[in-house]
Amino acid sequence: MDLSMLHNTNLRKILFITRESKELPGARIRAYSFAAELRKLGWDADVFSFADHLGAFSGKEEHRLTHKDKLTYNRKAYRHLSKIKNATFIIQRVNYHSFAPLLAYLKDKKNTHIVLDMDDWEIREKIYRIGKLSNSKAEMLTRFIATRAVFCIAASQYIYRFLSRYTKRVLYLPSTVDANVFYPGNGRPLSGPVTFSWIGTMNREDDAKNVIFLIECLIACRQQMEDMVLEIVGDGRYSTMLQYYLNSIQDKNAVRWLQYMPYEQIPEYLRQIDIGLVPLIQKTRFNEAKSPAKLFEYMASGKPIIASSIGEAKQVVQNGKNGILADGQSAFCSAMLILARDAALRRSLGHEASKTIRERFSLSKCINVLHENLSHTF
Repeated sequence: MDLSMLHNTNLRKILFITRESKELPGARIRAYSFAAELRKLGWDADVFSFADHLGAFSGKEEHRLTHKDKLTYNRKAYRHLSKIKNATFIIQRVNYHSFAPLLAYLKDKKNTHIVLDMDDWEIREKIYRIGKLSNSKAEMLTRFIATRAVFCIAASQYIYRFLSRYTKRVLYLPSTVDANVFYPGNGRPLSGPVTFSWIGTMNREDDAKNVIFLIECLIACRQQMEDMVLEIVGDGRYSTMLQYYLNSIQDKNAVRWLQYMPYEQIPEYLRQIDIGLVPLIQKTRFNEAKSPAKLFEYMASGKPIIASSIGEAKQVVQNGKNGILADGQSAFCSAMLILARDAALRRSLGHEASKTIRERFSLSKCINVLHENLSHTF
């Protein structure tokens, strides 16, 4: 994108600001996909990505950014953003990239507006407050932005409740999926092992622990039914932790680690697997706030899912109807064995899962909510 084109308009510009690259689900769905859908509805919408447009490290490489790097990227971003007239900056999460759009807004509050879109918990787990001060700079910055935003967007009920402490203008908009891209296939071949799947990034230690939890479950299940396998799609900063664990197990046939897979290949891949797994085993604010993209992608693809009953999964999954909620190794193993042994149940849950997405959580459904809110605001 030619950055000079951002400020060549007399219309209200809706600009999604993200620090991440298009390859990561947060930016891909809640910035690039949202902007594309809004353009179809007549809005002048675009994306400004610190990774894609300024070259900042993203994802597993983001930890390499120094404080100086972050300041430099904010200066560059501010030079572009401050020139845009009649702008609404939708800040996708609060992190180092939030300062440039915030300063551009403060420079021209009469003609510039901000919206905060929060789909992940990027604040400390333990927050201590004395008056308006807290031990978390991210929490204070989030509060500062939320109280000045024309409205906020929450991807989970947990985040909705958190933001509602500071503003009444909160819109609930969970993670979503393009049902024209992710849809059920014709089914997998009847031969071969039952294939469980986990897709994601391992940029946090807990991510790797969740995957290791699944491997332990799968190995335990194979004591009763050997004809099953776990496929892992993804890598990340903590993928070495997974590699060490895989090197230590004896049952080498239990797991296939496919490493990184381009996003364009994911929809077809999901049409070939049997069961999607979404474990969040840690009782943390991060997981409570989670609205995982893979949950919606599995379901849209007509796959039965087994998910932890934490975060937004418990708002989406009706246990036993369109998926299974399970907590702890015993419950996960039991659910895995039940689905592995019952193809008819897999088909039934998968059908209901796909129906749930089409009726409630498809991209077209969710973007209409944002469109209506923007129309009422401007």
